[in-house]
Amino acid sequence: MEDLQRLLEYDNDIIQCYALFAFMNRDSDCLTAAKLFSLLRNDDSEVAFLAVHYFKASMKLGPSEEKVLVCIISDAKSRSSRPSWRCSLSCKRGMFEYGVAEVLAGQTRLSDKTQNSLLRRLRDLKYGWWVRYLAATALGGQLSYAKAAVLLQVLDKRVLDDVCQIASAMAQAPALVNVILKLVEAHANAEKLTETAVPASVNVKLITGLYEGLLNRSFKEQVTLCVYDNVCVIDQPQGRFTVPLDDFELDSLRSHIARRQQLISKGSHKLWCRCEWRAVKTVSPPAPTED
Repeated sequence: MEDLQRLLEYDNDIIQCYALFAFMNRDSDCLTAAKLFSLLRNDDSEVAFLAVHYFKASMKLGPSEEKVLVCIISDAKSRSSRPSWRCSLSCKRGMFEYGVAEVLAGQTRLSDKTQNSLLRRLRDLKYGWWVRYLAATALGGQLSYAKAAVLLQVLDKRVLDDVCQIASAMAQAPALVNVILKLVEAHANAEKLTETAVPASVNVKLITGLYEGLLNRSFKEQVTLCVYDNVCVIDQPQGRFTVPLDDFELDSLRSHIARRQQLISKGSHKLWCRCEWRAVKTVSPPAPTED
């Protein structure tokens, strides 16, 4: 083992890869997190990819290690301001960054500080779509509704495109789809209590963003959005979700979805569409399913 430790000190990718492979095949607990993080310094090298896989398989991270991985996500180069999932993963650097996000997503529980840092990157548009996508992937199912509700304070003041970018990034992580739906439900309930209606309200923005995000990962699942009278129904493999909307919101939602479909048909968005939007008039909405 001491010989392998010395080989890891060599400034040579091939030798370091050999040593790291040997460690992975012998004992997954003999390398310290500090040593693995030293291998991430050159994130374009093969040994950095191996180190990420080592983390996925064996390493429980502490707050300091989580911070380093969050920094890698924050420094990720934004290849596009618009969703281009496959394009981002087609490059070596993008695959490394995605692997880092998967390491964080695989942890039993991220520290509150790490969750808050990822949430800031998710909602801050200055980081670009790719960073927000990585942050959503890293959060996975660990983002509590209480923390996600903080997004409402930001989304209320954002224009449609901003909200769509944030929601579409969140929709890439299956566990966060239900978080978006809870945000929609919470905002709809708040509007009902205050008896106020806001033009292009947040729930319309979130549904539009959710639609766009689900389109972008449509190769994974089938999703249908329908309108039954004054109810928007979202069917997905995880179940059915219904959102009551007033007449103005329905018109706004139809307009936004139509605009998105025009952009997709013109090739402005690199989306792969199996998601379906249907406007259906019926006498009454479908009966809600039990949770």
